[in-house]
Amino acid sequence: MLDKGANFSERREVNFYFYGPAERIEELKIEIEQLGFTTRPTTMQPGLIATVNIDFNENWLSGMIDTFEDLARKFGIEFDGWEASVPEAQH
Repeated sequence: MLDKGANFSERREVNFYFYGPAERIEELKIEIEQLGFTTRPTTMQPGLIATVNIDFNENWLSGMIDTFEDLARKFGIEFDGWEASVPEAQH
């Protein structure tokens, strides 16, 4: 992100992706929403997108990846990674 001109001191939208059986995704959704994320279903296969707007930094991201990997193991689903907006790169 830094090579795209990202300024880590600015708030940005961060999305995390999960895929698995629908009933397990529903259980995961409850826990993720308790962490303060909004959620929506994926469009192509049973899954979930967890979104938050936050002052992004590497320590926060590392902690969330650990948390989401743990939740994926707990529910037997796939944590497929993350993406973040880089609006300042569009200027």
